[in-house]
Parts: sequence; structure tokens; C-alpha cells
Amino acid sequence: MNLEISVREAETRDGPTAFSIRRDLESQATHVFYVPPVPPTKLQRDAARNIVTKYLQVRAGENAIIESWNHTMPMATAMVDEVRRVGGHAVLIHENEDAWWRAIDRKQSRLLGQSSGPEWAALKAADVYVNFWGPGDTDRIEKLSEKTFDEALAWNSPWYEVARKANLRGGRMTAAFVTEGRARKWGLDRGQWEENVWRACLISPDELARTAARLAKVLSRGRKVRITHSNGTDLEVALAGVAPLPYDGRPHPRDKKYGQFGMLTQIPGGNLDVALDSKTAEGTFHANRRTNIWWTVHSGGKLELTDGKLSSYSFEHGGEEFARQY
Repeated sequence: MNLEISVREAETRDGPTAFSIRRDLESQATHVFYVPPVPPTKLQRDAARNIVTKYLQVRAGENAIIESWNHTMPMATAMVDEVRRVGGHAVLIHENEDAWWRAIDRKQSRLLGQSSGPEWAALKAADVYVNFWGPGDTDRIEKLSEKTFDEALAWNSPWYEVARKANLRGGRMTAAFVTEGRARKWGLDRGQWEENVWRACLISPDELARTAARLAKVLSRGRKVRITHSNGTDLEVALAGVAPLPYDGRPHPRDKKYGQFGMLTQIPGGNLDVALDSKTAEGTFHANRRTNIWWTVHSGGKLELTDGKLSSYSFEHGGEEFARQY
């Protein structure tokens, strides 16, 4: 038998380097294929540098945890690079999606909801945490029961307790929500969507803060807000007189205004929370995008509000779930 070893370069979205061995029965040769991981793009590297240096402000000597699923490994490795570039220590945790789903198939959702001892130890020693949402098979997620998913995420509440004690700061990466399944169902171009998210990460948080301050000043002086859109939305609401809360992409672990979860911020940032008077609302609201939070899906929503109350509603999809929660 002749033994032939060949190396082949190919792209893979699974992240870590993979080897595969194939036996060719006709030639009785064995081929070993090396499949290198997909490297981050220049845009991803630039975004990672901005996030590490300006949003999370990682300092030399700090410990950072980067947690990623298969579909976000290129960007996760860019984050590791940038943490090390500023002199920080980084550990990359890879949650393998195939293994996670196999555990779900074995009905081990409760086991998935229990983090391991080493994970808790790393969290206690960390200064910075970056999370890429997952798993990436969002079509399959929607088929899971609420009970199963709740069991698999049971680690979430105790995670925050440990993180608060460790005085952790960090971010959850919106780009991880960009998947083929969501792009298809929302009618978006996946590549363009992902690029837009990364470009948003290039904006300086100082610039976002200045813009938010200007908007907050206007809203603080106002009493009512009228929301209009070409899709038919025309809704007037009243402000509650509470100071608007800006989210510029930087975490606020010790600021009580941001509550108990202020240690983690959504990246990219760029939103402003405004409290409304719950007794005042008049008009019509039309949803022009499908909303999707795990297994709860709504699309084609139309809300009619009169004298501060919901007077009627309709949905193309998700109406029964809306009625149950309402």
C-alpha cells in the first residue's frame, strides 16, 4: 500500500483548525487534508481594535474572556489579538455548536444550564468579558420549546451574580445575531447586514455620547413625541419627565442608573432610552420588520391606541403569543 499525504487549503466557518483523513480504496492511499480557520477581515480587525481600546478600554495586565460560537470565531480571534496588542491577557472560550446541539438531542438541556468549575473560576478572575451570542442555527432555535431553552440558559442568573462580585465589565456583540436564518426571514442581505454592524462599531463612543446628550436635552424639555413613518405609523405619546438614559456602547458597572446589568453593554451602541407616560398614547403603529427574540416571533403587527390604551391589534404571525402575554 502506498501512503500519500497531501495538504489542502480551504475555508471553513467552524473556526478551529481541522484535520480530516480519507482512504481512497481504488489507489489504496490515505489523504490528510489541513483546513485552516477563516481569518478575520480588515473591517473586523478595525472594529475589534476600536471596541477593545475605546469601548471596553482594556488596559495592560487585565484579564479578558472572549466567548464565541462557531459562526463568530473569526471576529473572536480578532478580539483576542487586540486584547494582547494592548498588553492584556486573553482566553478564548469556544462553544462548539455541533456538540451543544448533540447535548440538546440527548435531552441534556439541564446539564448545559450548569457551567463548569473552570468557567466559574475564570469569570472570578476576569476584568473584561466579551460575548458573541449563539447558537447560530436560529431556525433550529425557534423549534425548541421554551422550557428546553430556559433549562439550557439556567446559568445566566448566577453568572451575573458572580460577575458583579468580580466587578466585571464587558459587552455582548450584536454581530453574532447576524445569521443566514435571520437574514432570510427578515428579508435582508446577510453580508450587507453584517458589514453595517461592524461599521457601526467603528464609531467613537464619545461621538455617540455627544449626539445622545443633544437628543436628551431636547427630550428633557418636551412633553410629547409624535412618531411617524411612511408605512402608516402615526403615534403620539407623552413623556414621563424622567431624564433620558443614553447607551453609547461603553459598560457602566458601577453606575446605578444602568441597573444591575449595566456591567455589560450591547455593542455597537447608539440608543437612548426615554420613559413614557403610560396613560397617554393616541394613534397607530405599524411594524415594518419581523421581531424575533428566541422562540417569540411576531410579524406584520398593527397596533391601535386610544386614550392611552390598546384598542385593537392584528398580526400576520405571532398574534396568539402576543395575546397570551398581553
